[in-house]
Amino acid sequence: RGPSPAWRLAPAAPACGQGMHVGGAKRKAPVRCAAANDDEDFAGGLDAKERATTGGARGGAAASSSAADTGGKKRKKAKEFAWMDSEDEEDDQAADNVEEEPENLDSAGGGDEDEEEFSLDAVEKVQTFGRMMLLAPSVRAKLRAGAMGPTEVAATCRALTRAKFFDREILDEIYVALRKMLVEGKLGPVETCDAMQCMVSLNAYDAETFTAIARCYITRTAELEVSARTFWVDAFTKFGHKGEAAFIQLLEVPPVPVLHPNYKRVRCWHYSKGSCILGEAACTYSHDPRAPLSLADGTKEDWWKNKGNLMMTQNQKYMGNGSYGTGPLGVNPM
Repeated sequence: RGPSPAWRLAPAAPACGQGMHVGGAKRKAPVRCAAANDDEDFAGGLDAKERATTGGARGGAAASSSAADTGGKKRKKAKEFAWMDSEDEEDDQAADNVEEEPENLDSAGGGDEDEEEFSLDAVEKVQTFGRMMLLAPSVRAKLRAGAMGPTEVAATCRALTRAKFFDREILDEIYVALRKMLVEGKLGPVETCDAMQCMVSLNAYDAETFTAIARCYITRTAELEVSARTFWVDAFTKFGHKGEAAFIQLLEVPPVPVLHPNYKRVRCWHYSKGSCILGEAACTYSHDPRAPLSLADGTKEDWWKNKGNLMMTQNQKYMGNGSYGTGPLGVNPM
């Protein structure tokens, strides 16, 4: 048989008086079974391992739960604002498409600029504001380059009048071209009327251009038709142009040449109204208050002065029997 377990046998206590006193004897610590210690240690190890395993599992579960919650929040947040991102992307794509469309049109060669190049026929066909808008860039370019003649400038003025198209840049360039042509004598009465009609229609007054017109035509008012002269007088009066009173007077009553029968014989109309800006020396009409207003009226005015010195009575006029009165030898005042 093997040795007995330690917990079964205990050493015998010494008897009283055998070496030690009872009062002085020390009590020994209780002996514990090693197997019990092993079980406790094993159980403790198991408990610690279980706690560690459980703690780790719980930690992992908590971590995974936390990660899941975080991922869910992120997915929820991303899903919550997904519509904003989608609209932004759609807007960006739409903007890109809009920016790409002109390039595609230009590359295809179907742009409006190619179709609406300036030409006399294209300007004459303008009837609407939108059509003139398409031609405006090429019109500006032509005017700045000085590539327009009197005919083209007049056609452009008519197109602006029809379309009621007020463009300050185009009008400024037209004013420059008009003044240059007027100084050079290249602008005729018809083209000048078109330009003035444009300025009146668009209410676009330019003092320098009106002054250039007055200086160019002050000696040519007799060449203008009555309707043109009347329109020019109304235009100068409407804008209140100052400094061209003599030109306006000549528009109202054109001068007569030296060889004309009315030269210095017919009374000046402005002088009869109170004042003649031209003065007696420069005016082609008479400033004599006794001068007739017209030669046609001169034969009827004071006719009796030209019919002899004898003034007949009614009986003498109709009963002269041919010797006087209305007979063959009489005087017929009519």
